[in-house]
Amino acid sequence: MSIKKDTLWKGLIEDFFPQLVAFFYPAEAGLIDFDRVEFLDSELQQLAPGFKGKRRHVDKLVKVWRRDGSEAWILLHLEVQGYRHEEFALRMFTYAYRIFDRYGKLVEALAIFTDKEQAFHPQAFQLSAFKTQLDFRFQTYKVLDQNRADLLASGNPIALALVVVWDEIHLKKKDDLGKLASKIQLSQLMLQQGHSHVQISRLIGFLKYYLRFSNPKMNATFEQSIIQLTQTKEPMGILERIEEELKEQAYKKGFRSGRKDGLEKGKEEGKEEGLNEGLSKGKQEGEVLGRIKMLVSLLLSSMITITSNEDLATTFQLPLDWVERIRRGDVPGIEEVRELLSSQNGNGNGNGYSY
Repeated sequence: MSIKKDTLWKGLIEDFFPQLVAFFYPAEAGLIDFDRVEFLDSELQQLAPGFKGKRRHVDKLVKVWRRDGSEAWILLHLEVQGYRHEEFALRMFTYAYRIFDRYGKLVEALAIFTDKEQAFHPQAFQLSAFKTQLDFRFQTYKVLDQNRADLLASGNPIALALVVVWDEIHLKKKDDLGKLASKIQLSQLMLQQGHSHVQISRLIGFLKYYLRFSNPKMNATFEQSIIQLTQTKEPMGILERIEEELKEQAYKKGFRSGRKDGLEKGKEEGKEEGLNEGLSKGKQEGEVLGRIKMLVSLLLSSMITITSNEDLATTFQLPLDWVERIRRGDVPGIEEVRELLSSQNGNGNGNGYSY
């Protein structure tokens, strides 16, 4: 299934509008009553200027109320495709004067550019005639120019969405391993930052369909990583909002594998509890080995060199010294995995990792 980027952006704006305002207008966000927000899609459609060319942008007009009861209008204009639009500034001005002419409201205009052209960054529309001048300026945000590390450290879900866009711009189209590394890292952060289940499911949906793999088979690998991440946090609670069927299939597969290990161990030891113990340990060992295997594959792609050992340890939930060893070509085996799990289960798993 393919979802258009403008559709993804529209959903993101509506789902995370308070966070969007807080990100782009941190000083003004506290003045707005977010319990009273109205999206004026039909009104904006009537005013939309008719320019030639394909429609590759998102326009949203939002009416908000300040906490003192007065109205404020915000025009959001997002370029969601990497192409140059020479009439962009004129389009922004046309929206502004038509809204003012119809409703007598001056809009706060924000343009978010997601294109790949460094030189394309219109910020104003200007006209002059003899001694008369028009200088219409609007706020802009060009994702290409941003620092990825700063966005990751923001804590705002809109910043995570912008990292998705940043990675889509910078990663090569066929670099599926680089995209997988990005998706795993961002999914981990979404879980760690304490967003609600609904918010996380929508963010992961945006991540999944915006940063697309060239090979559709990679989606299954990403789904499996989501299962592992969600099981270590809140079992199955998030994934079921995204892909219920895939979650159920993966669960059954893991159960069959663990059951086999448990039966073998129970038979060897002749104890009833061998079944349950084998189920648990087999599942834990499989998860750790799967993360090690995935990390090795990503390291071989060379794209992973942009990520520090600490980031890799956090993303793949492996001890830092293991990550350092793997980067040197010394990959831990099954016996070391068992020793690690045994020591963690014995000391309360106090090293911060959860398997």
